[in-house]
Amino acid sequence: MSFFYFKKRPPSVIHQISLSGLGGVQQSFVDYYRLAREKSSLHHMVFGNFDLDQRFGPVEDYYNLHRSTFSKIRFLAALCSSRHIVHFYNNLGSRAIRRLLRFIPDPLCLFHERGMAWNIPTAQGQAVRDNAAKAKIILANSKATKVLLVKKFGISDENIKVLYNGIQFVKPPEEKPPTLREHALSVGYIGRLDTPKGVPSLIEAARLLSACKAKISFRIAGSGPIEEMLRRQAKEIKNLFFLGAVSNPYVFLSCVDVVVVPSIREPFGNVIVEAGLM
Repeated sequence: MSFFYFKKRPPSVIHQISLSGLGGVQQSFVDYYRLAREKSSLHHMVFGNFDLDQRFGPVEDYYNLHRSTFSKIRFLAALCSSRHIVHFYNNLGSRAIRRLLRFIPDPLCLFHERGMAWNIPTAQGQAVRDNAAKAKIILANSKATKVLLVKKFGISDENIKVLYNGIQFVKPPEEKPPTLREHALSVGYIGRLDTPKGVPSLIEAARLLSACKAKISFRIAGSGPIEEMLRRQAKEIKNLFFLGAVSNPYVFLSCVDVVVVPSIREPFGNVIVEAGLM
């Protein structure tokens, strides 16, 4: 049934990414996906492992692989077909994908590396190498990522193309929201609250500056797996505020004087480009 489903449609691009948490990688993909559906002559679909996070708004043709056997069959049919491109987004090191691709001799697939490989120890890189060997092409989001894939995992640079992150600029309203102007300077961080982002270092810097009576306020926008830990760490800092996830980063960026990127490692941070547009 799945085979005939695909035969009736034009050639498709099957994207594999889970839109289950609001982050820069996921938001960039959603912006790209909507543009691709609007401009491309190909049919585009997304298959993820979790339900769609409603904060992304409507994402047409998004399917949870674990919700439906039919969705699994459609995804596998595309992977085995020579008419459809499978686009694995930021999961080059996935061991589950590695196991799957073992049974498919010549998949028409590509991997789009957005930073996941930076967090994989060299000793655990066999999945990266095996998946790369199956790919027709690997897209790296920066020259630094390409160098890492070559030097850390031994992947041939001939199969890696650099494609920098695209961003969608949404002009903030002329009337800015109320700001915390009881302090002379406003410092902001926006991004995922996860270990590689280095936010604990920012909180410690805020603690030291607060102890010096510096007239600075700190605002942290975003959510993530270590959010509660960070809130506990910052509990006693009166001039540090957590804002949660924000729908328009440009509104946030327009309300701070300084943007801080404290990442431990950062292959290509969207926020640097976004801040540069302000």
